[in-house]
Amino acid sequence: MLGLYRSRLVGMPDFVTMPDRDDIDLETGLIRRPAPRHYPSGPVSVAAVLDAGVRDHPSRPAVIDDMGVLTYLELDQEVHRVAAAIQAGTRPAEVLAWCLPNSADLVVGFLATLRVGRVWLGVNPRLPGDARADLVRRSGAQIVVDVGFKWPVAKESTPYLANEPIDPHAPAVMSPTSGTTGQPKLVVHSQHGLLWPGLSSIETEPFEENERTLCALPLTTLTLMTLGPLTAMLRGGTVVIGSTASPPALLNAIEKHSVTRLIAVPTLLHDLAQELQETGASRPVTLRSVLVGGAGTAPDLRQRFETVVGIRPVLSYGLSETPTGVARTDSEHPHSAAAMPPVHISTVDENGRDTPVGSTGRIRIEPMMEGPWAGSWQPMLGYWHHPDATAAALDGEGLLTEDLGQIDEHGRLRVVGRMNDVILRGGTNVMPAEIEAAMLSHPLVREVAVVGVPDARLGERIAAAVVLDSELIDAEALRAHTRATLSGDRVPSEIQVVYELPRNSLGKVIRRDVVAFFT
Repeated sequence: MLGLYRSRLVGMPDFVTMPDRDDIDLETGLIRRPAPRHYPSGPVSVAAVLDAGVRDHPSRPAVIDDMGVLTYLELDQEVHRVAAAIQAGTRPAEVLAWCLPNSADLVVGFLATLRVGRVWLGVNPRLPGDARADLVRRSGAQIVVDVGFKWPVAKESTPYLANEPIDPHAPAVMSPTSGTTGQPKLVVHSQHGLLWPGLSSIETEPFEENERTLCALPLTTLTLMTLGPLTAMLRGGTVVIGSTASPPALLNAIEKHSVTRLIAVPTLLHDLAQELQETGASRPVTLRSVLVGGAGTAPDLRQRFETVVGIRPVLSYGLSETPTGVARTDSEHPHSAAAMPPVHISTVDENGRDTPVGSTGRIRIEPMMEGPWAGSWQPMLGYWHHPDATAAALDGEGLLTEDLGQIDEHGRLRVVGRMNDVILRGGTNVMPAEIEAAMLSHPLVREVAVVGVPDARLGERIAAAVVLDSELIDAEALRAHTRATLSGDRVPSEIQVVYELPRNSLGKVIRRDVVAFFT
């Protein structure tokens, strides 16, 4: 059951600098701008996302978890019930922090919170206690939803009052950034901003009958809640919620529930391929597509997965600020990604000018200006209580990311790294991704993370943490392999073999923790 208790932690703004922008609210850190156009189709808000399903296919399964099945009609009834409890005990626009393991309850809470115009914050229950408390404090949430609380009987039978107007462009959700290089910031999105991934996917990947999407990654991560349950419901399909991402459990769930679509991170690709190879189990026959995001996926890993499983994974590039993938690969172009409607992607230099074809620049994402999607997309509303960071990221109608990429002659994107990851070795900029690709080409290297470590002479020296599939190779042999591909100044001066790389819930390597291996 859902748990509800009042937290004594009160959100306090962090220290901020004063941006020279009159469209940024200095108290909240959010941007003031005109509302975008509505999308070409679909609901106006997340609050209305179940309406079509209840009308058109009320008995179709909407959510399947370890406890059973909820049809669209049953899910809507549960959302009504929880929405009534939220409405009775909270104020409009109040922040609710949801700290639950993967379950239908978490999806119900997400939909119910937005249905009554409150603000949803997902808090991964596996986070250390101090990290959870810090997110709650900085969000300003005074209500935390946890396991163990039974709703009062009086509230269970009280219908929610649908008389509070829902503004689809007001703050609706908060989501912490990955925090791989520093303290996570809280990204704020509107209900309108959450709808486009699902609506756009219908255009790029038409709905198929009996479509079932499996997500066993933590749904307290907004990106996964958007890609999984919300997108499945906008498409009219079913979401299968896994409580564990272990390969045997995933393969069992795929077979048991006839899963057709899987949302994964690169480590899952490796683990699933290895499980099938080691056990000799048959390929999942119903599975037709695999969407991978959250971190870079090495070409060798993609090829191995395709060989073993028989499916070429689709890679997605995105970030919390969009709030999910904005570009995807396809079967004909596995190494570069096309922008999804309704966005346009470019790369710019330090002066904000577009870079030439094939040149590396900072990735900028903005709304499409032509066609049915024109002017309908907007990036995040901003970073909560960080007006300086909001001003730096929101460039006109677009988002200036911290990622580096290249646009090819077909307008497709290839991501090459992050600005914060660049290693400054002896006055030369070194991209970790280049070195990681060279090391991953060795058949015994499973994973690698390359970082810069402070050095008195060079400024930074290159260090690599590697996870191996065999002990039959040492650091010197890896250096020799890397030296055969890259110039000597790119070869890591330190290589440390580790059992696993430190990662967050989306599978992204936490680079500051990798640096700690060497310092």
